Amino acid sequence: MVQMSLDHAFLPTPKDYERWKGQQKRIFNLLRDQEWHSRKSLVEVSGSANLTARISELRSQGYVIQCAQLKEGRTTYRILEYVGTSTTNPNHCPTCRCNKY
Repeated sequence: MVQMSLDHAFLPTPKDYERWKGQQKRIFNLLRDQEWHSRKSLVEVSGSANLTARISELRSQGYVIQCAQLKEGRTTYRILEYVGTSTTNPNHCPTCRCNKY
């Protein structure tokens, strides 16, 4: 279902990628470098403030996405890996504003 490129970025199959909506594609394209990205940068690239729903969709597709609350009150996200099954954690806070995983 997902392939690793030589630069370790997680890539969905072309068929899966085509089914994704624009916001989800833009968020994935930013996160796939496995670096930390601020909530603000994800909102800017996606054009939507409903970031939590897009992150949940990626998690339900098998991506492990970590979030962390910084001291300044900013939230950051990164993709850690692809495991192939849903990584949605029912004990995770609903607004995704903590570092629980």
